[in-house]
Formats: sequence, C-alpha cells, structure tokens
Amino acid sequence: MATNKRYYWIKLKEEFFTDKRIKRLRRISGGDTYTIIYLKLLLLSLKDEGKLYYDGVESDFIKELALTIDETDDDVMVTVNYLINQGLLEVVTENDEYYLTEIPNLIGSETAWAEKKRRYRQNKQRTLSLISPTHVRQEIEIEKDIDKEREGEIEKI
Repeated sequence: MATNKRYYWIKLKEEFFTDKRIKRLRRISGGDTYTIIYLKLLLLSLKDEGKLYYDGVESDFIKELALTIDETDDDVMVTVNYLINQGLLEVVTENDEYYLTEIPNLIGSETAWAEKKRRYRQNKQRTLSLISPTHVRQEIEIEKDIDKEREGEIEKI
C-alpha cells in the first residue's frame, strides 16, 4: 500500500516584510541572509509544529543547524540570537531544543488524498462552468428591455 504523504506549507502574512522585527533584521549588515535563514528554519520546523531538535551530529546546535540548512555557522548564530532576543525563537529545554513561536500562525498542511480531492472538485467546477448555459444574463437583459418598454408606454400616456 502506498505511503500517505502529507504536504506542509507556511503562509506568510501580507505584513511579513513590514513587521518591525523583520525590518530590523533586514537592516542589520547581512540581514537579507538572516531573513532567508529564518525562513529556512520555519520550513525546517514545519513537520514538528515549530520545534527544532539537536541530533548530536555536530558539536553544538548552531553548527548542526548551519550544516542542515547549508549556511555558515556565524550567520546562523547571529540569526538565532536575534530571533531569541525578539521572541521569535524560544529555548524549550536545556538540551538545545528550540521552538519557533510564530509557526502556529503560519502553518498549513493537507494529505495527498485531500489535495487530490480538492483538485478533482476544482476540475469538476471548471467543467460545469464551461458546460452550463449562460442564459441567466440573457434573461436579465430581456427583463430590462421589458421594463424599458413599460416605462415608454407609461410616458406616452
């Protein structure tokens, strides 16, 4: 039997880049890189509802994160420290477990079956809209014409 796939995504708010914390992060020297690192961390934590775990592959959590997301240790350290100071990242336990605080507001997911069903409904709706006659608009125009004729008859009297 096929494995059940689950798809996850982050929903960025319209105000993401105008949020003062993100604006401030971007203004730091190298801030665009730090913003990308934050987005990578959000994506990395999706399946675990915002939690980032230390597996012990590297000597510390920062180095392991840097390895995982292909960024430099220094950039990840600056980003993590900034996120902690701004309340966007919290240390959950002493063994270097972290939690991204904004993730519950940004997360979305669906199963492969739900995606398939959603696409089926969209295609069905699209097909129905192509097949169904658009005589409703014609009826409205006919009614308008009848009303105009009546108004014309009333004006004659």
